[in-house]
Amino acid sequence: MKIYICFNFKSNPQCLGGGGNFLKALKNQFIELNIYTEDPKLADIILFNSHHCFKEIINLKRKFSDKIFLHRIDGPMSLYNKHNDMRDKIVILLNRLVADGTIFQSYWSQTKMLKLGIDSNILNAIIHNAPNKQIFNRSDISLFNNCSKVQIVCSGWSTNQNKGFDILLWLDNYLNFDKYNILFIGRCPIAFKNIQISPPVQAYKLAEYLKSADIYLFCSEYEACSNALLEALHCGLPVLARNSSSMPEIIKGGGILFDTAQDIPQLLERLIAHYSQYCNAINVSDIVEVAKHYLSFTEEISKNIVSFKKNLNITKISLFYIKIYYFKMRMKINNLLFYR
Repeated sequence: MKIYICFNFKSNPQCLGGGGNFLKALKNQFIELNIYTEDPKLADIILFNSHHCFKEIINLKRKFSDKIFLHRIDGPMSLYNKHNDMRDKIVILLNRLVADGTIFQSYWSQTKMLKLGIDSNILNAIIHNAPNKQIFNRSDISLFNNCSKVQIVCSGWSTNQNKGFDILLWLDNYLNFDKYNILFIGRCPIAFKNIQISPPVQAYKLAEYLKSADIYLFCSEYEACSNALLEALHCGLPVLARNSSSMPEIIKGGGILFDTAQDIPQLLERLIAHYSQYCNAINVSDIVEVAKHYLSFTEEISKNIVSFKKNLNITKISLFYIKIYYFKMRMKINNLLFYR
Protein backbone atom coordinates (compact mmCIF):
# COMPACT_ATOMS: atom_id res chain seq x y z
CA MET A 1 0.00 0.00 0.00
CA LYS A 2 1.26 3.48 -0.91
CA ILE A 3 0.07 6.84 0.41
CA TYR A 4 0.30 10.28 -1.19
CA ILE A 5 -0.40 13.48 0.77
CA CYS A 6 -1.84 16.28 -1.33
CA PHE A 7 -0.51 19.36 0.42
CA ASN A 8 1.75 22.28 -0.45
CA PHE A 9 4.75 21.54 1.77
CA LYS A 10 6.77 24.75 1.91
CA SER A 11 10.43 24.89 2.86
CA ASN A 12 9.91 27.31 5.76
CA PRO A 13 8.22 25.48 8.69
CA GLN A 14 6.86 28.77 10.00
CA CYS A 15 4.74 29.06 6.84
CA LEU A 16 3.15 25.64 7.27
CA GLY A 17 1.09 26.32 10.37
CA GLY A 18 0.13 23.64 12.87
CA GLY A 19 -1.68 21.45 10.36
CA GLY A 20 1.13 21.62 7.84
CA ASN A 21 3.77 20.74 10.42
CA PHE A 22 1.69 17.76 11.53
CA LEU A 23 1.29 16.54 7.95
CA LYS A 24 5.04 16.92 7.44
CA ALA A 25 5.69 14.77 10.52
CA LEU A 26 3.11 12.23 9.30
CA LYS A 27 4.69 12.17 5.85
CA ASN A 28 8.12 11.52 7.38
CA GLN A 29 6.67 8.64 9.36
CA PHE A 30 5.12 7.13 6.23
CA ILE A 31 8.48 7.49 4.49
CA GLU A 32 10.12 5.68 7.40
CA LEU A 33 7.58 2.87 6.97
CA ASN A 34 8.36 2.79 3.23
CA ILE A 35 4.72 3.38 2.27
CA TYR A 36 4.92 6.95 0.98
CA THR A 37 5.06 8.02 -2.66
CA GLU A 38 5.48 11.47 -4.23
CA ASP A 39 3.56 10.25 -7.29
CA PRO A 40 -0.24 10.14 -6.86
CA LYS A 41 -0.48 7.69 -9.78
CA LEU A 42 1.37 5.11 -7.67
CA ALA A 43 -0.68 5.74 -4.55
CA ASP A 44 -3.50 3.59 -3.23
CA ILE A 45 -4.49 6.27 -0.73
CA ILE A 46 -4.65 10.01 -1.36
CA LEU A 47 -4.78 12.04 1.83
CA PHE A 48 -5.92 15.65 1.55
CA ASN A 49 -6.32 18.34 4.15
CA SER A 50 -9.41 20.44 4.80
CA HIS A 51 -9.95 23.11 2.08
CA HIS A 52 -6.35 23.19 0.86
CA CYS A 53 -5.32 22.29 -2.71
CA PHE A 54 -8.95 21.90 -3.75
CA LYS A 55 -8.22 22.25 -7.47
CA GLU A 56 -5.58 19.55 -7.39
CA ILE A 57 -7.79 17.25 -5.33
CA ILE A 58 -10.68 17.59 -7.78
CA ASN A 59 -8.38 16.80 -10.70
CA LEU A 60 -6.95 13.80 -8.86
CA LYS A 61 -10.46 12.53 -8.12
CA ARG A 62 -11.40 12.80 -11.78
CA LYS A 63 -8.26 10.94 -12.86
CA PHE A 64 -8.11 8.31 -10.12
CA SER A 65 -11.65 7.70 -8.89
CA ASP A 66 -10.68 4.11 -8.04
CA LYS A 67 -8.27 5.27 -5.33
CA ILE A 68 -9.24 5.90 -1.71
CA PHE A 69 -9.50 9.59 -0.82
CA LEU A 70 -8.97 10.34 2.85
CA HIS A 71 -10.03 13.78 4.13
CA ARG A 72 -8.44 15.28 7.25
CA ILE A 73 -10.84 17.93 8.56
CA ASP A 74 -9.92 21.23 10.16
CA GLY A 75 -12.47 23.44 11.80
CA PRO A 76 -14.99 24.69 12.11
CA MET A 77 -13.01 27.70 10.92
CA SER A 78 -16.04 29.97 11.20
CA LEU A 79 -15.74 29.72 14.99
CA TYR A 80 -12.15 30.88 15.38
CA ASN A 81 -12.16 33.26 12.41
CA LYS A 82 -15.22 35.12 11.09
CA HIS A 83 -18.73 33.71 11.23
CA ASN A 84 -19.05 34.01 7.43
CA ASP A 85 -15.75 32.21 6.75
CA MET A 86 -16.65 30.14 3.71
CA ARG A 87 -13.83 27.64 4.02
CA ASP A 88 -16.15 25.42 6.07
CA LYS A 89 -18.49 25.25 3.06
CA ILE A 90 -15.60 24.16 0.85
CA VAL A 91 -14.66 21.48 3.38
CA ILE A 92 -18.23 20.18 3.50
CA LEU A 93 -18.51 20.06 -0.30
CA LEU A 94 -15.15 18.34 -0.71
CA ASN A 95 -16.10 15.83 1.92
CA ARG A 96 -19.44 15.07 0.30
CA LEU A 97 -18.20 14.68 -3.27
CA VAL A 98 -14.60 13.50 -2.97
CA ALA A 99 -13.88 11.80 0.37
CA ASP A 100 -14.24 8.08 1.05
CA GLY A 101 -13.33 8.56 4.69
CA THR A 102 -13.11 11.48 7.09
CA ILE A 103 -10.61 12.05 9.88
CA PHE A 104 -11.58 14.52 12.57
CA GLN A 105 -8.83 15.85 14.81
CA SER A 106 -10.98 15.77 17.93
CA TYR A 107 -14.42 14.85 19.20
CA TRP A 108 -15.15 18.57 19.59
CA SER A 109 -14.31 19.23 15.93
CA GLN A 110 -16.43 16.29 14.81
CA THR A 111 -19.44 17.48 16.82
CA LYS A 112 -19.23 21.04 15.50
CA MET A 113 -18.73 20.00 11.88
CA LEU A 114 -21.69 17.62 12.03
CA LYS A 115 -23.83 20.53 13.22
CA LEU A 116 -22.66 22.51 10.21
CA GLY A 117 -23.89 19.74 7.92
CA ILE A 118 -20.87 17.63 7.05
CA ASP A 119 -21.88 14.22 5.68
CA SER A 120 -22.44 11.87 8.63
CA ASN A 121 -22.84 8.81 6.37
CA ILE A 122 -19.17 8.73 5.36
CA LEU A 123 -16.89 6.48 7.38
CA ASN A 124 -15.06 8.61 9.92
CA ALA A 125 -12.57 8.44 12.76
CA ILE A 126 -11.20 10.75 15.43
CA ILE A 127 -7.39 10.82 15.41
CA HIS A 128 -5.41 13.42 17.33
CA ASN A 129 -2.29 15.03 15.91
CA ALA A 130 1.30 14.56 17.05
CA PRO A 131 4.50 16.56 16.47
CA ASN A 132 7.88 15.47 15.13
CA LYS A 133 9.20 12.94 17.68
CA GLN A 134 12.82 13.76 16.81
CA ILE A 135 12.31 17.33 18.02
CA PHE A 136 9.50 17.39 20.56
CA ASN A 137 10.33 14.79 23.20
CA ARG A 138 11.38 14.49 26.85
CA SER A 139 15.12 14.20 26.32
CA ASP A 140 17.24 16.88 28.05
CA ILE A 141 14.31 18.46 29.86
CA SER A 142 15.04 20.73 32.82
CA LEU A 143 14.14 19.53 36.30
CA PHE A 144 11.52 21.55 38.12
CA ASN A 145 12.95 23.70 40.92
CA ASN A 146 10.31 25.32 43.10
CA CYS A 147 12.95 27.39 44.89
CA SER A 148 13.47 29.67 41.91
CA LYS A 149 11.10 31.62 39.68
CA VAL A 150 8.57 29.42 37.89
CA GLN A 151 9.16 29.58 34.15
CA ILE A 152 5.94 29.74 32.12
CA VAL A 153 6.04 29.55 28.34
CA CYS A 154 3.40 30.20 25.65
CA SER A 155 3.67 29.84 21.89
CA GLY A 156 1.61 30.73 18.85
CA TRP A 157 1.95 32.00 15.29
CA SER A 158 -1.44 33.64 14.79
CA THR A 159 -2.55 37.09 15.95
CA ASN A 160 -6.22 36.07 15.79
CA GLN A 161 -8.11 37.64 18.70
CA ASN A 162 -9.43 34.20 19.72
CA LYS A 163 -5.89 33.08 20.59
CA GLY A 164 -6.31 34.56 24.07
CA PHE A 165 -4.22 37.74 24.07
CA ASP A 166 -6.78 39.29 26.42
CA ILE A 167 -5.86 36.61 28.98
CA LEU A 168 -2.16 37.41 28.62
CA LEU A 169 -2.87 41.13 28.96
CA TRP A 170 -4.67 40.53 32.26
CA LEU A 171 -1.76 38.40 33.52
CA ASP A 172 0.72 41.05 32.42
CA ASN A 173 -1.04 43.50 34.74
CA TYR A 174 -1.92 41.30 37.71
CA LEU A 175 0.30 38.20 37.96
CA ASN A 176 3.07 38.19 40.58
CA PHE A 177 6.18 38.52 38.42
CA ASP A 178 8.42 38.21 41.48
CA LYS A 179 7.39 34.56 41.47
CA TYR A 180 6.74 33.88 37.77
CA ASN A 181 8.33 34.58 34.42
CA ILE A 182 6.23 34.34 31.25
CA LEU A 183 7.78 34.01 27.80
CA PHE A 184 5.62 34.21 24.70
CA ILE A 185 7.18 32.76 21.52
CA GLY A 186 5.65 33.74 18.21
CA ARG A 187 3.65 36.62 16.78
CA CYS A 188 2.05 38.90 19.34
CA PRO A 189 0.01 42.06 18.63
CA ILE A 190 0.52 43.46 22.17
CA ALA A 191 3.51 45.18 23.76
CA PHE A 192 3.58 43.80 27.32
CA LYS A 193 5.18 45.36 30.40
CA ASN A 194 6.24 42.13 32.09
CA ILE A 195 5.71 39.25 29.67
CA GLN A 196 8.77 38.62 27.52
CA ILE A 197 8.32 38.08 23.78
CA SER A 198 10.45 36.08 21.38
CA PRO A 199 9.79 36.24 17.63
CA PRO A 200 8.89 32.99 15.83
CA VAL A 201 11.69 30.44 15.94
CA GLN A 202 12.51 27.18 14.19
CA ALA A 203 11.15 23.95 15.68
CA TYR A 204 14.44 22.88 17.29
CA LYS A 205 14.77 26.23 19.08
CA LEU A 206 11.12 26.12 20.16
CA ALA A 207 11.70 22.68 21.67
CA GLU A 208 14.68 24.06 23.61
CA TYR A 209 12.47 26.82 25.05
CA LEU A 210 9.79 24.29 26.00
CA LYS A 211 12.25 21.90 27.64
CA SER A 212 13.76 24.68 29.74
CA ALA A 213 10.36 25.85 31.04
CA ASP A 214 8.23 24.52 33.92
CA ILE A 215 4.65 25.13 32.76
CA TYR A 216 2.97 25.67 29.41
CA LEU A 217 0.17 28.25 29.33
CA PHE A 218 -2.38 27.96 26.52
CA CYS A 219 -5.02 30.67 26.23
CA SER A 220 -6.60 29.97 22.83
CA GLU A 221 -10.38 29.56 22.81
CA TYR A 222 -11.11 27.48 19.70
CA GLU A 223 -8.82 24.67 18.57
CA ALA A 224 -9.61 21.52 16.60
CA CYS A 225 -6.43 19.92 17.99
CA SER A 226 -3.61 22.37 18.68
CA ASN A 227 -0.14 21.36 17.54
CA ALA A 228 1.37 24.01 19.83
CA LEU A 229 -0.34 22.39 22.80
CA LEU A 230 0.78 18.92 21.75
CA GLU A 231 4.38 20.07 21.27
CA ALA A 232 4.46 21.20 24.89
CA LEU A 233 2.88 18.00 26.20
CA HIS A 234 5.31 15.86 24.22
CA CYS A 235 8.16 17.79 25.85
CA GLY A 236 6.77 16.77 29.25
CA LEU A 237 5.34 20.16 30.25
CA PRO A 238 2.19 20.18 32.38
CA VAL A 239 -0.37 22.57 30.94
CA LEU A 240 -2.64 25.31 32.17
CA ALA A 241 -5.16 25.76 29.37
CA ARG A 242 -8.49 27.33 28.63
CA ASN A 243 -11.50 25.14 29.37
CA SER A 244 -12.94 25.16 25.86
CA SER A 245 -13.17 23.33 22.53
CA SER A 246 -10.80 20.34 22.26
CA MET A 247 -8.49 21.22 25.15
CA PRO A 248 -10.07 18.93 27.80
CA GLU A 249 -9.82 15.84 25.57
CA ILE A 250 -6.22 16.64 24.56
CA ILE A 251 -4.85 17.49 28.02
CA LYS A 252 -6.77 14.95 30.11
CA GLY A 253 -4.84 14.60 33.38
CA GLY A 254 -1.73 16.37 32.15
CA GLY A 255 -2.73 19.80 33.38
CA ILE A 256 -5.47 22.08 34.67
CA LEU A 257 -8.20 23.96 32.82
CA PHE A 258 -9.18 27.56 33.58
CA ASP A 259 -12.37 29.46 32.77
CA THR A 260 -11.26 33.04 33.36
CA ALA A 261 -7.97 34.90 33.64
CA GLN A 262 -8.70 35.55 37.30
CA ASP A 263 -8.61 31.77 37.95
CA ILE A 264 -5.03 31.43 36.76
CA PRO A 265 -2.98 32.56 39.81
CA GLN A 266 -4.73 30.12 42.14
CA LEU A 267 -4.58 27.29 39.59
CA LEU A 268 -0.86 27.88 39.10
CA GLU A 269 -0.40 27.34 42.83
CA ARG A 270 -2.31 24.06 42.62
CA LEU A 271 -0.31 22.89 39.61
CA ILE A 272 2.99 23.68 41.36
CA ALA A 273 1.89 21.93 44.56
CA HIS A 274 1.15 18.72 42.61
CA TYR A 275 3.67 19.20 39.83
CA SER A 276 4.95 15.63 39.49
CA GLN A 277 1.39 14.27 39.53
CA TYR A 278 0.45 16.33 36.49
CA CYS A 279 3.70 15.53 34.69
CA ASN A 280 3.19 11.81 35.21
CA ALA A 281 -0.40 12.03 33.97
CA ILE A 282 0.56 13.39 30.53
CA ASN A 283 -0.79 10.89 28.02
CA VAL A 284 -0.45 11.72 24.33
CA SER A 285 0.06 9.51 21.29
CA ASP A 286 3.31 9.96 19.41
CA ILE A 287 3.55 10.24 15.64
CA VAL A 288 4.25 6.50 15.31
CA GLU A 289 0.94 5.63 17.00
CA VAL A 290 -0.91 8.32 15.05
CA ALA A 291 0.40 6.97 11.74
CA LYS A 292 -0.78 3.49 12.75
CA HIS A 293 -4.25 4.89 13.48
CA TYR A 294 -4.33 6.47 10.01
CA LEU A 295 -3.36 3.14 8.44
CA SER A 296 -5.92 1.18 10.48
CA PHE A 297 -8.66 3.55 9.42
CA THR A 298 -7.56 3.23 5.80
CA GLU A 299 -7.84 -0.56 6.07
CA GLU A 300 -11.36 -0.16 7.46
CA ILE A 301 -12.32 2.00 4.48
CA SER A 302 -10.84 -0.56 2.07
CA LYS A 303 -13.04 -3.29 3.53
CA ASN A 304 -16.16 -1.16 3.10
CA ILE A 305 -15.28 0.52 -0.15
CA VAL A 306 -18.00 -1.22 -2.17
CA SER A 307 -20.66 0.23 0.08
CA PHE A 308 -19.19 3.67 0.56
CA LYS A 309 -17.35 4.46 -2.68
CA LYS A 310 -18.79 7.36 -4.64
CA ASN A 311 -19.39 7.04 -8.36
CA LEU A 312 -18.70 10.56 -9.54
CA ASN A 313 -19.02 11.44 -13.20
CA ILE A 314 -17.16 14.19 -15.02
CA THR A 315 -20.21 16.46 -15.14
CA LYS A 316 -20.74 16.30 -11.38
CA ILE A 317 -17.09 17.01 -10.69
CA SER A 318 -17.13 19.91 -13.17
CA LEU A 319 -20.15 21.48 -11.48
CA PHE A 320 -18.46 20.98 -8.15
CA TYR A 321 -15.34 22.70 -9.45
CA ILE A 322 -17.43 25.72 -10.45
CA LYS A 323 -18.96 25.91 -6.97
CA ILE A 324 -15.57 25.69 -5.28
CA TYR A 325 -14.09 28.28 -7.62
CA TYR A 326 -16.96 30.63 -6.78
CA PHE A 327 -16.40 30.18 -3.06
CA LYS A 328 -12.67 30.70 -3.48
CA MET A 329 -13.18 33.99 -5.28
CA ARG A 330 -15.64 35.15 -2.65
CA MET A 331 -13.10 34.35 0.05
CA LYS A 332 -10.36 36.29 -1.70
CA ILE A 333 -12.63 39.28 -2.18
CA ASN A 334 -13.53 39.28 1.52
CA ASN A 335 -9.91 38.70 2.57
CA LEU A 336 -10.92 35.49 4.34
CA LEU A 337 -8.70 32.88 2.73
CA PHE A 338 -5.60 33.69 4.72
CA TYR A 339 -7.28 35.30 7.68
CA ARG A 340 -5.87 34.04 10.95
